[in-house]
Amino acid sequence: RLEKQMESTMNAVSLGRFLRTQRNLKIRQPLAKAILVAADPEVRAMLTETADIISEELNVKQILVQESDSSLVDLSAKANFKALGPKLGPKMKTAAAAIAKLTHAQISDLEHGGSFDLELGDGTAIAVTAADLSINRAEKPGVTVATEHGITLALDTELTHELILEGIAREFVSKVQNMRKEAGLEVSDRITLRYQAQDAIVQEAVAAFGDYISNETLATAIISGEDASALKTSEEDLNGHMTKIALAK
Repeated sequence: RLEKQMESTMNAVSLGRFLRTQRNLKIRQPLAKAILVAADPEVRAMLTETADIISEELNVKQILVQESDSSLVDLSAKANFKALGPKLGPKMKTAAAAIAKLTHAQISDLEHGGSFDLELGDGTAIAVTAADLSINRAEKPGVTVATEHGITLALDTELTHELILEGIAREFVSKVQNMRKEAGLEVSDRITLRYQAQDAIVQEAVAAFGDYISNETLATAIISGEDASALKTSEEDLNGHMTKIALAK
């Protein structure tokens, strides 16, 4: 079971990273949530158990695990004329109209191997499967969705102001950590940080997440302004906001 659990977890993380890359969302940019969908109850239980790992790997605040993807995508279906035409002949037009009216639940059931008796309006019916349909999946607004190996993952891509601020703060930390290495500082060395931001949102991010930045970079102070005696000074791009950062002991 452990092997299957780790495989499911890795699949979920892989899907999330793929979606982040697709939407150009850096892994350091926190997101509100990821929704995992699996029809298999055992897989859902395993994903629930490893939700903390998935949350950390994908940098999302919340993981939701559910059975249906109806809240994530709109399913619609059209008749596969190549598959149904030879079987139905002149009844094809009636069948196509009926298939276009199939509900999300009916289409989902067909996707998972079910069949459906399609009424043709003259007292006859024909059993259809997923192979008889052309299924379209349209993502609902605010989410991006991918499916593989029986797992669907949706990322909530809507960035609140607070998430944007936290993303800038995480970028700030990353840049300072690189500067520490380039300056040859020891891991335990305390520093003072000064910064000059072109955009007010950077100052807002530093104000909101100052404790986090200080703890991660071992900064005893973070001050807006210049520092002529800095060990290291660098012009950095913090998620599109150019900022001059100076590091001193």
